[in-house]
Amino acid sequence: MKTGEQVFAAQCTACHATGALGAPKLGDVAAWGPRIKSGFDALLHSALAGKGQMPPQGGGDFSDFEIARAVVYMTGKAGGNFPEPAPPVTPPGGAAATTTTAATAGAAPATQTSPETATAAGMPKSDANAGRPEATATAALNAQVREATPNAVPTPAQGPTTTTAAATTSGPPALYNQVCSACHATGVAGAPKVGDKAAWAPRAAQGIDALTASAIKGKGAMPPKGGSSASDADIKSVVTYMVGASK
Repeated sequence: MKTGEQVFAAQCTACHATGALGAPKLGDVAAWGPRIKSGFDALLHSALAGKGQMPPQGGGDFSDFEIARAVVYMTGKAGGNFPEPAPPVTPPGGAAATTTTAATAGAAPATQTSPETATAAGMPKSDANAGRPEATATAALNAQVREATPNAVPTPAQGPTTTTAAATTSGPPALYNQVCSACHATGVAGAPKVGDKAAWAPRAAQGIDALTASAIKGKGAMPPKGGSSASDADIKSVVTYMVGASK
């Protein structure tokens, strides 16, 4: 499972490194102070369910445990001292056990099985979080959000899923939904909105390769690859989709 810093780099940095969408910047003690005072549970709920212009998990697809780690990481950079959440455990017999975070348990966690051991036992990370009260409530909320989201990536009837440019004709690549839409769906931080022909026309004139190079390197308020760890091919696929959807 990813560390809090890895989750931040993969998903949160697009807004929390720049202050886009009103997100508190990493390390900004003044901005994070009132949020830290609200408590770990409140911050975790907001991160999981979404708040304001931030979608659930910032548009990511992580386990509750990984998001909790990211909350601890970001608040820690601004003076917070929330304890690291307890990892999921695998009890004798291999069934997923109910777990709690160190912040809410009020006592030292029981002996834990490492994520590596859990993976070796064949327990999916989603199952590892099953049974947690906050996970159950959040799962129900996120299910409602997904049902209300019209731009989910369709699943091909047959053949392997691909994120190459050829797949963009059937809908937005997964990377767009997970990362790029946070800014390009709303025009945050000067990002050209998908569908805005006037904003994309001069960019499209540069050509897909030039736009892809800019996206990989980062430009203006956008960090390299939008703050993701996607491959160059995936970035080109997203660029191709956004240009095509904005003609």
